[in-house]
Amino acid sequence: MWLWDSNDQHSDQRTLNRVLLCPIECPLAGVRHRLRMFWALENKNWGSIGSDHRDNVNYLRLWFGQALVWENAVGVGLTMRRDLHLKGFTLIELLVVIAIVAVFVGLLLPATQSIRESARQLSCQDKLRQIALATLQFETAHQRFPAGTLGFPGSLRIPEDFGTAEWREPGADYFWKNTQHTSSLAMLLPFLELQSHSDLLPLHAFNQLQTGVWPGDLPTVKAVGSQNVPIFFCPSDDLDSSPPSAIFVAAQPIWSSIYVPYVGDALIFSHLDSDGTMNYAPTNYLGCLGAHSGANYPFPSLSGYDGVMSCRSKVRTADVLDGQSNTVMFGEGIGYIYNRQRIAACSWLFSSVGRGRGGVPWGEVYDDKHGEYFLGDSVGANVHGFGSKHSSTVNFVRADGSVNVIGRDIALNVFYALCGRRDGKSTLIPE
Repeated sequence: MWLWDSNDQHSDQRTLNRVLLCPIECPLAGVRHRLRMFWALENKNWGSIGSDHRDNVNYLRLWFGQALVWENAVGVGLTMRRDLHLKGFTLIELLVVIAIVAVFVGLLLPATQSIRESARQLSCQDKLRQIALATLQFETAHQRFPAGTLGFPGSLRIPEDFGTAEWREPGADYFWKNTQHTSSLAMLLPFLELQSHSDLLPLHAFNQLQTGVWPGDLPTVKAVGSQNVPIFFCPSDDLDSSPPSAIFVAAQPIWSSIYVPYVGDALIFSHLDSDGTMNYAPTNYLGCLGAHSGANYPFPSLSGYDGVMSCRSKVRTADVLDGQSNTVMFGEGIGYIYNRQRIAACSWLFSSVGRGRGGVPWGEVYDDKHGEYFLGDSVGANVHGFGSKHSSTVNFVRADGSVNVIGRDIALNVFYALCGRRDGKSTLIPE
């Protein structure tokens, strides 16, 4: 660094008092270049120095606001290029920044998804809590809990009482349309501020004392049943926006000697395909039939595992012998899922019921044939079993109105006891 006084003999006619030279070495394109910045302290100008070959007299040319780069530092007669250099990122620096941002996004994204799922699960619990309050109001008004479904009464047997062909044969005594199949959710409509929906349903649809014609063929019932009711959907599931092609509208508890692995307990179904005329809306919430379907003939030992909402039940508070806080009343369901594909789901208007064992044989936690557990998930689930799209838990409502979370790792005998209302095993239920 040196000072060039304006009295130097090589200065030209321009008036400068002194010039400050600041040499800086910098590599560029494999050739060593020199960046020299000349600052005229009093004139506040930038300048460059070069060699005039005509008279071999050095002079100073001045420009305002210019940064100067020396080129070809070796040679006779130094030339300079006026250039404005702005410092920027190199490619390596840019890639490092992108990598750091990607790491942070990778760390934050799972946390964000977890927070969103927690919010959705809380919303699901809130909906179940509203259903629980409506059920308790129904119990106060009618001195009993609503029945899970209005199917045929009694413990029907196949093939002793009727055959599966009769279930689908019009004119037969046990043709599936010869009873209402109205669900507990439909009975709760007036207590969920949905009186307008309830008013469009015929009175016989709620007649628990005797069977009546299935009302689903009536235009007004079709109009009501095809509407999505937001309170009947879990936010973690897309069942409301992407319903399956088949909707179950009838579920009858039966006992059968045909299905030996099920120890006599079974359900017989009827479903309607979404063909534009039978678009009944599904639901994620099911009334609890019990640990089994409710048809326990000839196994009276299973009667204690009946649920609060079995077929045409009239259960009072006093009938819940295991205690209301120890007995499931409603739970989540996600329909019939096989190999990650949803095939069917329950209608909220008809037969929206679930059983503790789901689709697995009694006393087992897994069904090899259908690849599902007693608590279903997005991989496999039974249409009349409980399950959810939550990561590791399923939400349930107990008979006292409380909403609880049950993990999929719960012991099977504990869950059976939780679904039964008079099995005498309430001490197995964890807090």
